[in-house]
Amino acid sequence: MKSNYIITVFIFFIFNTICTAQCWIDASAGAIHSLAMHEDGTLWAWGNNTNGELGNGSLINSNVPIQISSESDWKFISAGESHSVAIKDDGSLWTWGRNEHGQLGNGTNSNISIPTRIGESNNWSSASCGWDHTIAIKTDGTLWAWGWNSKGQLGDGTNEDKLVPTIIDAGSDWKQVVAALKNSHGIKTDGTLWSWGTNKSGALGTSSENDENIPTQVGTESNWQIVSAAWKQCLAIKLDGTLWGWGNNVVSQLGTGDDINSSFPIQIGMDNDWQNIDMGLSYSVGLKIDGSLWSWGSNHNGQLGIGEDSSVPAQVGNETDWENISAWGRHTLAFKKNEIWTWGGNEYGQIGDGSNENKDFPGQLDCFITSTNKVLEDNPIKIYPTLSSDRLNIESSIENLHTFQFEIRSINGGTVTPRQTIPALRIIDITNLSRGSYFINFILDDKTYTKKFVKI
Repeated sequence: MKSNYIITVFIFFIFNTICTAQCWIDASAGAIHSLAMHEDGTLWAWGNNTNGELGNGSLINSNVPIQISSESDWKFISAGESHSVAIKDDGSLWTWGRNEHGQLGNGTNSNISIPTRIGESNNWSSASCGWDHTIAIKTDGTLWAWGWNSKGQLGDGTNEDKLVPTIIDAGSDWKQVVAALKNSHGIKTDGTLWSWGTNKSGALGTSSENDENIPTQVGTESNWQIVSAAWKQCLAIKLDGTLWGWGNNVVSQLGTGDDINSSFPIQIGMDNDWQNIDMGLSYSVGLKIDGSLWSWGSNHNGQLGIGEDSSVPAQVGNETDWENISAWGRHTLAFKKNEIWTWGGNEYGQIGDGSNENKDFPGQLDCFITSTNKVLEDNPIKIYPTLSSDRLNIESSIENLHTFQFEIRSINGGTVTPRQTIPALRIIDITNLSRGSYFINFILDDKTYTKKFVKI
């Protein structure tokens, strides 16, 4: 009887651990803090809190996830050097953390330790936190920025800080932006690539040595899909799946196999199956279409997850079910099957595992809270790219995938598209969706398989 009880308790423990671990839907790595969203719409943070960047009203660091407020209507998050930005389901914009240069956008230079609404607009789509500046796009495609502007990184034609969101481009054609140290980068809906701010080490990719205080086109091509930047270096993916990099390369963070800087985009390897990339202080991480995870650059704090430095992309483990990645400082967050995996620098608890010790390899982050009823079993369905402006490609290990149905829901559960059969070509058109985060549910008999994607 006692042995049966022990077995029962053990099975319950394993089942409960699995359920409570599979609860995250998004994550964002800052310099030394992290943000994440739970599937119930609540917001969580961990790591450094010196400036209130964890948003819980205190200035005390945490090496495990702690909830930010009790609200459950968050849909977008971005963590920066020492400040955080989030967008709610209603399109309102909220910020907290360090505010030395007005990067919170509330009209002051005072730090804030709880999420605070910025303005009255309800049409914010996405945002990116840099060192001390913020770049954002509204649902109408217009470009906005605020905060530190010493090198023209806001793009408004000046070098003066802005304490409130300031329109940079009234055009309706911006689809993605990223803020770095003292520069910013973006892609328009026509596939053109733009950069502005400091051009040190060739960070703008414009083949010149000049700083720019307005968005300046990089080359003449119009086939750019995703751009990522950190400090003084950039990576971007073209529509054909090829990977390109420019800027600082002192520790091979571009992945070229050498340490030579480049002032213009150069192709990284010959592969054409890249779907997403992100960059930290001195390293890079990338995802391929097959779900494999890759990293390169400096591994000084274990941030590559492979145990050593690498001057070219090196695979992290052998899993092929990775779905998203985030890097900023010296730690990495990766996402799969509603799980967050973390590794790298951890002196402030920014990987969230309850310790302050660096980790050389990916470790799963616990949920600490009860999961909802969303079906979270092993998912045999893959979608790519997970950041897309026009379509989703569907792959599955299940036979007769054409008999599946699917529906798209908003991040808070509302139906966006009605249930319908998967097209024969396994391509789902999302051009009519508004920018933002979504769930896509695949339904077969009594099973539901859920994936998350972002329309950019």
